[in-house]
Amino acid sequence: MDLDEILNSAAFWILNAVGIGAIILMLILLKGMGNSEFMPLWVKIVALIAVPIVSGFLSGYASGD
Repeated sequence: MDLDEILNSAAFWILNAVGIGAIILMLILLKGMGNSEFMPLWVKIVALIAVPIVSGFLSGYASGD
């Protein structure tokens, strides 16, 4: 799969939404419990960068290519 196919794939956008939503929900829950310093800034940045990369790989797997 090339980049254009990945970006036009519904699976890619669904996986991105679920992944980023999970990260945001985790950050909200950690802040609510008073443990927001549990995840350093670099971990948050790496997680936000890794979600679209992993979504791209998995959307290619989901489409069968």
